[in-house]
Amino acid sequence: VQFLSITLKRIGFGVVLLFIVLILNFFLMHLAPGDIADTIAIDAGGADEEMMDAIRKDYGLDLPIWQQLLKYLAKVAVLDLGYSFYYNISVTDL
Repeated sequence: VQFLSITLKRIGFGVVLLFIVLILNFFLMHLAPGDIADTIAIDAGGADEEMMDAIRKDYGLDLPIWQQLLKYLAKVAVLDLGYSFYYNISVTDL
């Protein structure tokens, strides 16, 4: 009984820790200067404001921050880690 209790506590602690790390990762990426639309536009050789708005809409950057966080957590929960623009493949395939 004590072994089960300790095991469940450790699993619970691990889940909470993973959740905290995911949230920190999300907010650290959003605190970085610029956004993904800027990076994509630079790689494409530049873009006008209309193109930047389209990129932001495609990647959900036009959504409120809490909706972006929920979308991120939902995708991580099903192991959809996104797409690598550098390697041009899914992150899970790397």
